[in-house]
Amino acid sequence: MKINPLTFLILIIMFGCNAGTGSNEETNVEVVISNGKLQCQDNAIPIGTSKSNLTDSGILVKQEGCGVQKGVDFPAVCGAATGQFHIFTISEDDLNKAENIGFISSSNFEEGFELVACNSL
Repeated sequence: MKINPLTFLILIIMFGCNAGTGSNEETNVEVVISNGKLQCQDNAIPIGTSKSNLTDSGILVKQEGCGVQKGVDFPAVCGAATGQFHIFTISEDDLNKAENIGFISSSNFEEGFELVACNSL
């Protein structure tokens, strides 16, 4: 069977060009969890512990960091919250799993958070 070169070119354009443009691209989200630090206390949970909670649940952590919640005043009172968080980038497919173990989507924070070095917290 002989294929007309023009027909062949049209088939390549129709099928070949779309082969790599599927929506296989994974969407990532950021989830946060408090590091547990209270004012006047040295009780912050290490970021490795928070990360283990995710990985032990089968969630791949793509990035990690630390931050402080913006837009919320934390009065200077010993024993009060500090607004300090551990932040992790995960696949959007794992968001429900992460929320079920206590993590919160960063999109829930109206003012967001300020990224800081983990060792400065």
